Amino acid sequence: MAEIVPVDQFLDWYPGWTPELTDSPWLAERSGPFTKEDESRFWFVDFHWPRGFSPIGYLFVSDCGSWGTQTAAHFLPLPPAKGLVQRMGGPFPYEGEVSTTSEWELGFRAARIERNMGPFLQNFDAIWNERKWELELGLGYFESYDFAGKSLADIGQFMVDARTFHRRAWEIHFELMYPLLGIYLQMYGLCASNGIDPGEVAKFFQGRDSRIMENDRAMWDLVREAQRLGIAEHFDTEPEQIRDHLAKAGGNASVWLTKFDDFLKVHGWRTEGIADTNIPSWIENPASPLGQIRNFLSMDEPHDFEKAMAASHVERDAAIDAARS
Repeated sequence: MAEIVPVDQFLDWYPGWTPELTDSPWLAERSGPFTKEDESRFWFVDFHWPRGFSPIGYLFVSDCGSWGTQTAAHFLPLPPAKGLVQRMGGPFPYEGEVSTTSEWELGFRAARIERNMGPFLQNFDAIWNERKWELELGLGYFESYDFAGKSLADIGQFMVDARTFHRRAWEIHFELMYPLLGIYLQMYGLCASNGIDPGEVAKFFQGRDSRIMENDRAMWDLVREAQRLGIAEHFDTEPEQIRDHLAKAGGNASVWLTKFDDFLKVHGWRTEGIADTNIPSWIENPASPLGQIRNFLSMDEPHDFEKAMAASHVERDAAIDAARS
């Protein structure tokens, strides 16, 4: 028997909140604080926010959790659901499914996704390249924006434009994630029904380069440069203190810092969590990448990216051959 958890403690959300500020775009169902009627539905706490979110973090709820999932579910479409909807429990978002209840609509949506998945797979590389171009175009503007001499009105417009891009980025995320996840689950079920270990499915798709690998290769380039310049000793301290140690050392350490700053211009917009404005990016606080470089410097052997990629190809091909046999 299902357990009903009372939501009474969340009904007012928090003292002084302004309903108008949560009135954001949505397609299938509006997000917002809990209502008494929500006790009859299933909700799960969003894992992206273990510490809860600050007020501006609500943009993640509206642009990603609500608008992003619901538009993707509509246009793909997802047969059983129309995306996710959010409810606020203090500083924590809870998510639930926007269900499709009409039997006719379920069948209609299923027929559409069946027709759409083939062309999506066949044209995935072209689709991804188009979306990647769009994302990099937008990011280039915001990452290179010069705040010097800007008025409050200029900065206000910058924030509005950033919000527009934030929403579009989440549209792209779910536009690609939902069909890819659907394909993965379909493969999982196909393998299970044909006596193939479903745990092998992930291997079928491995062996492609990624932005994370690009970032890691760039970090290892910095490791080799630190070794070449003979400055590894300056990393033997806490990550928060490494930059100051290098700056005070001068000489080759300053040369290395120039290269590190070039690295941050490209890769420094990463954070240790997503969509949380309370977490500084690497370019704001480089302790994380400096700490990783310190750890890499202590390794006996450098990571061999080419060898690892070749090994992943061998493992992938072996898994595919075994599935075909």
